[in-house]
Formats: sequence, structure tokens, C-alpha cells
Amino acid sequence: MEQNKECRACCPRKKQRSEEEYKSLIHRLNRIEGQIRGIRGMVEQDAYCVDILTQSAAATAAINAFNRELLAQHIRTCVAQDIRDGKEQTIDSAYIEEAEFTLRDKNDNAISKDGLKFSSDTVTATQPILKTKDVPLKVSIVSGGGVTESDCRVTINPVSIKVAGDSRIVDDMESIQLGTIDLSSFDGGYEHTFPITLPEGVENITGVSDAKVTIEVSGTHTKTFTTTNIACKGVTAGYRVTVDTKEIEVTLRALDSYTLNSIRPEDITVVADLSDYVSTTGQVIVNAKVTVVGHDNVGAVGDVRVTVTIIKD
Repeated sequence: MEQNKECRACCPRKKQRSEEEYKSLIHRLNRIEGQIRGIRGMVEQDAYCVDILTQSAAATAAINAFNRELLAQHIRTCVAQDIRDGKEQTIDSAYIEEAEFTLRDKNDNAISKDGLKFSSDTVTATQPILKTKDVPLKVSIVSGGGVTESDCRVTINPVSIKVAGDSRIVDDMESIQLGTIDLSSFDGGYEHTFPITLPEGVENITGVSDAKVTIEVSGTHTKTFTTTNIACKGVTAGYRVTVDTKEIEVTLRALDSYTLNSIRPEDITVVADLSDYVSTTGQVIVNAKVTVVGHDNVGAVGDVRVTVTIIKD
């Protein structure tokens, strides 16, 4: 198969098609060619007009199907490549075609329209053509561990991607949310790769399916404390709890060392929330929240867990 076929009937532009694309289009054209030869044969044999029109409508439907597939291939390949090459034309129109229709039974056999009246002899099919847009990638930052987003340097690579889709969807896309990052979950630096998820009907034509997020927190100080102030909340009525963890190490972070040095172990309280353990009994390990009395600009970093035993009265 020749990979580069000239368009002898019109312009000198060429398109290299994959073997799969080529075979699919040629298969449809062979079918159309056979239908046209069949119609000619019917005319030469003085076939009944309605029978000829039925076969002609089938050939028209086959040509329309060829056009739709060729257009779809054009969007997936030529248009997408032009955009990657920096050709910024906006594609926000639609392919509209008006065509006659054929009635068919459950076995896909054509049915005569004799004696039937229709509100219209044609139907209009509209296929929207993709609109493209550069959309920035974003993450949601949750303050914690004594720092806020303004204390961090957040880097996302890539910064944005180019998407294509129905203009009604694409126009409303101001950003693509990758995920949520809690600043209390790490100390110093953070690095994670997020998958890029798009709404249904929108295509990522950049070719990048993941984004790398890096967060640098500089100018902070940490200090580790040991506390015995461990409590529980959210205990279900009719149940009681015994805290098995007697003391726990907690790492606190602040923007200055003076604040950390002024904290005493008794200022720190670790609270385990048991609201999700409505009817649980036995020993469980629970995530806990750390509070520091009198120091709003200090927070714990990393996971803090305590072991408790839940007993039903």
C-alpha cells in the first residue's frame, strides 16, 4: 500500500494514513462502488423506479457514512497535529448535512415509502467539531502544620494542557483540578504525580496524561514533643472508650523557632474523633488531631494516630 497518495482531483496537499485508516476507507468506497454499479444495472434492465430509488438511498447513506468517518479521522489526526504544531485556529463550527432517509425493518432491509406521508423528505444531521482551549492545571491547598499556601512554592508540570470538545463544555472550563493537598501531611517538601481527569466528551490533545506537583516549604522550623494529653470525642451513646496510647510523639512546625521553644508539652492535646465508629467494638487505631493552646500559627505535621478500645455498655 502506498503510504502517501496524491489527491489527483483537487489540491496538492497530501495525508499519510495508517494502514487501519486506509483499509477502512477503501472498504467503504468498494461497497459504494458496488452499489453504484448495481443501480446502473437496474436502470439498464428497466427496473421499477421505486426499487431503484431504494437502492439509491442506500448508496447515499453509505456515502454519508464514508464522509462521517473521514471527518472523524481528520479531527483525530490532521486537526490535532496542527494544534500541537502551534496552529491556533479555533475550531468551533459544526459539520451539518441534510440527506434523504430510508425506512428499514428490524432485519435492516429497506422498506418502501409508497403511500406514506412525512413532515419532511429529508433529515438534518449535525456533528459538532471540536473546539480547542488551553486550560490550566490546579490543585487545592489546605492550610495546616503552621503554614498556608502563601508560605509555599507550588509547581505543576505541565502548567496547562490543550483540550478539545463541545464548545458548551469547553467554554465553562476555567481550570482542571488535579486533587487536594493537605500541608500538614508533610514536612519540608512534597512531590506527587496526579492523573489528569477530564469531563466526559472532552479530549486531551496534548498527549500528556499525568501532571507532577511539587511543593517546597522553606523558612520553617520543626520540633518534636512528647505529650500525654490524649482524649476522644464523638463516642456513641451506650459505648465507652479506653485510650490505650499513654503518650505520643508529635512534630510541630512554625515559621520561627522562638514560637516552638515557648511551647510546653502540657500545651499540646491530641484528640481522636470516633464519629465514624458508631457501632464498632474492640481495639482500633484512630487518626487524631493535634491542637496547641495559645499558638494558632503552629501545627502538627505528619499522621498522628492513637490506639483505643471501644466497649459497649
